Amino acid sequence: MNCFDCHATDHVSSAAVATCRSCGSGVCGDHAYAFPQEIRALTGLGVSTKPLSARRILCGLCARAEHTR
Repeated sequence: MNCFDCHATDHVSSAAVATCRSCGSGVCGDHAYAFPQEIRALTGLGVSTKPLSARRILCGLCARAEHTR
């Protein structure tokens, strides 16, 4: 799979190294954005947050859409 952002901007196609968690497009290392994601589990009477965060990989468009105010 090739990077969708490279293809959309007419750059030389790069091999995708990840898939955007939001839209599913392939992204290369230059266009991938990693964000922490808390992992929660139901425990007893409430919700518990795990001590380590997972990784959430997004393409440039989804990263801008989700992380702009």
